[in-house]
Amino acid sequence: MALPGCYEAHAASSRATAASSRPVPQIWMNSKLPDSAATPKLKPGQEEESAHQEESPSSSLSDSPLIPALRGLVFEASDSNAPQTHAHAIQVNGLPLLENEEFRKKLEPYLNKPASARTFYDIAQKVTAQFREKGHPFLTAFVPPQRVHDGILHIRVEEYRLGQITVSGNRWFSDGIIRNASNLHPNDTLALQNLQADLAWINGNPFRTVDMIYRPGQKAGTTDVDLQVSDRFPVYMFGSFNNQADPTLGRVNWSLGATWGNAFGIDHTLSYQFTRSLTGRYNMHLGSWEIPLPWRDKLLVYGTYSTSAPAADWPIRNSGISGQASVRYIHQLSHFAVSSDIGLDALLQAGFDWKTTNSDQFYVASPIMLGNADTDQFALGADITENDHYGQTHLLNEVYYGPGGLTHYDTRKSYQTIFQSAKPDYVYDRVQITRTTNLPYGFSSVTIASAQATTHNLLYSEQLESGGIGSVRGYYVNTALGSRGEQLSEEIKLPPFSLSKQLGIGKNFADTETLGGFYDWGQTWNKKLSQTSNNKTGLASLGIDLNTKINRLVNIVFDTGWRLRPAPDSGKKGAFCDFNIVVGL
Repeated sequence: MALPGCYEAHAASSRATAASSRPVPQIWMNSKLPDSAATPKLKPGQEEESAHQEESPSSSLSDSPLIPALRGLVFEASDSNAPQTHAHAIQVNGLPLLENEEFRKKLEPYLNKPASARTFYDIAQKVTAQFREKGHPFLTAFVPPQRVHDGILHIRVEEYRLGQITVSGNRWFSDGIIRNASNLHPNDTLALQNLQADLAWINGNPFRTVDMIYRPGQKAGTTDVDLQVSDRFPVYMFGSFNNQADPTLGRVNWSLGATWGNAFGIDHTLSYQFTRSLTGRYNMHLGSWEIPLPWRDKLLVYGTYSTSAPAADWPIRNSGISGQASVRYIHQLSHFAVSSDIGLDALLQAGFDWKTTNSDQFYVASPIMLGNADTDQFALGADITENDHYGQTHLLNEVYYGPGGLTHYDTRKSYQTIFQSAKPDYVYDRVQITRTTNLPYGFSSVTIASAQATTHNLLYSEQLESGGIGSVRGYYVNTALGSRGEQLSEEIKLPPFSLSKQLGIGKNFADTETLGGFYDWGQTWNKKLSQTSNNKTGLASLGIDLNTKINRLVNIVFDTGWRLRPAPDSGKKGAFCDFNIVVGL
């Protein structure tokens, strides 16, 4: 990334008649020097880099004194109308970023000494460095035409303002969408932190990538920006095939879905997915609608509807219907740079969930057990990502509060028909921490720790699940459920490799394989024993997994876990393989 530096300050002197016998130098900026530096390019997620510098002009500047003794410095904004006071040797008018003792101390060595054109250049460089350090790299510091009285030199600082904003390269997203998402407006000053936040927001849509290319403005003191867009047809269609269904529903299922990334031409995102088990015992519809708001927040609305018929021995027949409607308000905090190589990004969200569950059991055609319950809960969440030189730490914390009694089936009596000892008034907290660490020779380590705590027992939909991909591998999905629980996973991944290159397959075939070995552990329990659950169930496994990505179209996850603790249902150890295949266009 190339950012404008301080522009050449050239000076000369001429003598004039004055009241005192000492000659008064007249100093001016060379108007032929460029008004802007090399074009900078900001890319999403890029941290501040060193500003682009051409060969230093200080080597061609004279050391001949232009001021016999520099008694004071006055720094002022180009549009400042502050009164000319000289209470201090170093005076700052209208420039808050220069108002600190550290900056003043850097300039003190220049005082009470002869000052030359090289001196002026060096002082201007320190001004530019101070602004860059504060995230304001677009500026010029110069010595305006002036008569120097009593050795006091005036230096002007002008922050460049945004001039023209153009959009290029876009095919599927309109100029208006790109320009509005950028949050750039003519006459704005340019702060690096704000620009990075703008890039993070505009590139939040996965169907486009936008770079901000800056160049000298047509008007003096301005910088123009070109929003260079690389976008694709904003529809993604996908299908999947896996064995991540509940065993009572058949284990193996498939799904089809699509995402529309520029719905109705207004930058909204609509998604739909249908999932069905091979046995036909499970069917689910899932939909979501993401709405970006003008003030840089998002509104997410999503819901599900599913039917199930868990396997049972004849003449018993099970059936169930469940549904969910949820809303989330999402706010993204500004990027926070802890140090030069440590940065924090955070999302905050708040919302509400309504869930309904109907679970019936029949003897032939006669109902023998009916269950109906609603879940009405408020949600708060924080999603925090920390990036550093050694890797990344991700924290996800979600807190839910169910007051109880908000709808007809949101009662203690209704909850008892689904899960005995569950209560509709509760608070529970679910937290997950993931640490990815870069190891020598291309190896990496992934550590995941999660836990859930609650005030009362919860319905199945809110309980912590153990078993399957993303949990304790080597066990069936939902092998163990509990209102409270803990899970830990440690995996060492080998350096990524390409199988197609090893086999000499054609250039159009691009793949990346990652092989790893893991240890998974988890235990879940309920606050007190109930007739339908054990108090505590522990699972543990060792295994290997393989992740394959092919041409960005196919993603395959395969793992085998050897159980270190017997499966609760069978009492056997053994092994189990998980797989998930996703194909997208």
